Amino acid sequence: MQELKHQIDELFKDFPDSEETKVKKQAFEANCKELLANQMKKEKRNYMKKIHFGYSVCGSVLIISFFLFINMYYSPSVIWFVYPTFAVLWWPLTIYFYVHKNKN
Repeated sequence: MQELKHQIDELFKDFPDSEETKVKKQAFEANCKELLANQMKKEKRNYMKKIHFGYSVCGSVLIISFFLFINMYYSPSVIWFVYPTFAVLWWPLTIYFYVHKNKN
């Protein structure tokens, strides 16, 4: 924030020191802080979406591995782990579309 304040001071250094200039400077500074805060929130939201997607992929791999192990250990002659695999794959697929739904 100090860097932002310094840049704003640099922008307004050529203007005369009047009350109107101070008011405009304060309004500009408040607007810049609000834009910066919104940008930081947006970046945090995007970061959290990526974490959720990674978590869903890792979780799906573990669950599918578990079903594969159970299938091969208890009934290797019948391959049934494929059916729950389709259901488990919906989890990362839905998170993927949630993450990429509004990217323009």
